[in-house]
Amino acid sequence: MTEKELKSLIRKAESGDPEACYQLYLYYRDSDTEGTTPDSRTAKWCRKAAELGNVYAMVEMGDIYYFGDFVEEDGNLEKALYWYTKAVEAGYAPALLDIADVYRSTYMEDPKEAFKFYKMAADEGVPVAYMHLWECYSRGYGVEASRQMALKCRQKAVQMGVDLDKWVSWEEEKLFGPIPDGEGDDEENDLDDVFSDMSFVWSPQERKIWARDEDYGKILKDEYSDKAGMFGDMAKSILETNPLFGAKELVGLSDAEILKEACSGNVAALAFAGMSILNGTMAGSVEQGEEFLIEASSKGHAVSAYKMGGTFLKRGEKEKAAIHFENASKAGHALASGTLASMYLSGNGVPLDVSKGFKLMKKAVAGEDPLSMFLMGLQYMQGENVKRNPKKAVELISRAADLGQHDALCLMGNFYIDGKWVTRNRKKGIYMLKRAAHMGSIDAMNTLGYYLLYETFVKRDPKMGRMLLERGVRENDEQSKWMLALVLFEKGSDISRGLALLQESCDQGFSAAIHTKGRMALEGKFVKKDLKKAEKLLRESFGIRHKVSETVLGCAYLRGLYGPDKVKEGFLLVNEAALDGSATAMALLSKCYEKGVGVEKDAVKAKNWETALKKKGFTVEDVLVGTPEGFYEPDPKRFLSE
Repeated sequence: MTEKELKSLIRKAESGDPEACYQLYLYYRDSDTEGTTPDSRTAKWCRKAAELGNVYAMVEMGDIYYFGDFVEEDGNLEKALYWYTKAVEAGYAPALLDIADVYRSTYMEDPKEAFKFYKMAADEGVPVAYMHLWECYSRGYGVEASRQMALKCRQKAVQMGVDLDKWVSWEEEKLFGPIPDGEGDDEENDLDDVFSDMSFVWSPQERKIWARDEDYGKILKDEYSDKAGMFGDMAKSILETNPLFGAKELVGLSDAEILKEACSGNVAALAFAGMSILNGTMAGSVEQGEEFLIEASSKGHAVSAYKMGGTFLKRGEKEKAAIHFENASKAGHALASGTLASMYLSGNGVPLDVSKGFKLMKKAVAGEDPLSMFLMGLQYMQGENVKRNPKKAVELISRAADLGQHDALCLMGNFYIDGKWVTRNRKKGIYMLKRAAHMGSIDAMNTLGYYLLYETFVKRDPKMGRMLLERGVRENDEQSKWMLALVLFEKGSDISRGLALLQESCDQGFSAAIHTKGRMALEGKFVKKDLKKAEKLLRESFGIRHKVSETVLGCAYLRGLYGPDKVKEGFLLVNEAALDGSATAMALLSKCYEKGVGVEKDAVKAKNWETALKKKGFTVEDVLVGTPEGFYEPDPKRFLSE
């Protein structure tokens, strides 16, 4: 915004224009210019816009009090409820979710009230409310638990196009943390090979001790590589210096002598013999090795307890797993504290206990466990199990990134690039993405690949960009396959490979790829036009890409491509996508009301949706073009990129 435009906006705001007041608030809130940090001036314009009837400003005022970012009364929940309620009274149904979240917060928790407002939001047609109801019925939160009702809510959410795939994976990530479920390919969470890299199971304190050793890197790399005999030079070095065992007294003993010590109850021998047997470097059965570790766990040996906790968890014996994680946590094992925290937060194998779970998560964070820092940061960011606090969330995620947690590096990199929650610093953001990519983060590689291909924030380097996507393809990553397919389609260089990659991504259930394939069938782009197939695929992709898929299919119905009986359904689909924030859907909805397509003409509502679109930085002409049928569709230039 130029200085002239800013002065004009200030004049309009001072004259009492609610839209100008809101835009001025957004400018002061989001601007990177010095002197526009969040302060009383920022909140002043938001409050004025809200008092003048701007519904978005009402929600922002609720957020200001709830998050405590801009006002002195940190987290004043009563005032937050006041503004959220005003927004609801003004006709903004999604604010019902904000009210429910307040009643779900640690500081004003009332499960029945939370459930009531989630139900009200669902009754008002807010799609994501059904997922909250699913969670309430599943857990018996604020209502009697009912698997049947939970499934009905989940099915309704799918029908309304909720991003179900992303929601479920997000819940699992938040609640289960490092617990392996056998379905992912994150080797850091694979407890089958957990001792192949001992740095993963060492507590942070143990890692710090090892880090002082000049031969740390060599020991870490070569540990247990001497399969012929455990008492070579490397094994002696481990026994003499490794705080994992504290087993200097075992140096020089034969396998038989160590087993004898273990049978007599020596904790160090129990741990060393148990792990050696399970690792295949000492004779003995799996049952014997586990018995040794179980006894070591009962005597407070942290790593033995963590190992057995993970073993029982993979077998589905969650109650036994919790016992050993508890032993490890009491002995100061940060990863065990984080895992146990996740179990209590979800009621997985232990009684649901949010308070205890969060205390354990804090203990893991205090132990410098970067994964727990990252997960706790996500909880503060989303307001799950704790009052939402983006500032604290960013602090935790940033600390995790500093410690090299690749998910945190990737997220912080995106924050710095977007200027979200932190002052925009694209150079720093790119650097963090590069670090994450070097650590093997496919998400970071995909993001950097896109930037390099399309000269976004970095100097264009198509060759390197494609190499990064090809790396993801080699790792069998479904998003990498989809992105590379789009590149091939755009270049027209290898359509057949692009179609093959797209199909592989679809077979892996990647909704964005399914969306693209459906859109191609709808338009006859690179494949034979097939409206029936397009409809099936677009409905199937109402997962990750639901906003765009709903909009595209709704638009096809509105254009009459599926006959006059589908026009009204097209309006409903576009309406859902618009309520969920799709800019293209907002533009289409404005035209629906203007032209009376699928709904009665309503000039006021047409104008309202056009105004909502402008708040997102677009005009109708930016996102739509005319069609032969006399209606509109998303700009074809966005065909593969939207």
